[in-house]
Amino acid sequence: MIHSENCTGDYIYNSKNSHDCFDVNDCEDCGHLYEAVNKIKDCYDIYALEQAEFSYEGVSNWGFNINFSVGVWFSSNIEYCDACQTCKDCLGCISLHNKQYCILNKQYTKEEYEREKAEIIKDMRAKNLYGRWFPPSPYKFEDTLAADHYEAL
Repeated sequence: MIHSENCTGDYIYNSKNSHDCFDVNDCEDCGHLYEAVNKIKDCYDIYALEQAEFSYEGVSNWGFNINFSVGVWFSSNIEYCDACQTCKDCLGCISLHNKQYCILNKQYTKEEYEREKAEIIKDMRAKNLYGRWFPPSPYKFEDTLAADHYEAL
């Protein structure tokens, strides 16, 4: 630990109030991070993170308010997305670039987006799925193509 205060973990540099962090630099008020560098603030439970703030549960993200997402870069206000870059205000999208107000890769107006997102989140909360990593599959493993492939091996 170098130039850090009130931190726990290992290989922590120029950080403050960050706990259970490993290989991090310039983090403040964070927890459970691994390989996070360059102006990280108020982020938790993330692997591979750069220049991020107010982000939670993810892998390889870079931006502001990115939650439950993987491979989201240069983006903000993103939830449950994968491989989206330079996007804003998206929910449940995959492989989008330079998009805003999208749900499941469908473009909406700002008003439609906010209304649809609120309904989806309400439904997810009722099913105790919102605020958690990607929801579990509704299918049993035995009923998937992965099981067929596994048995063929």
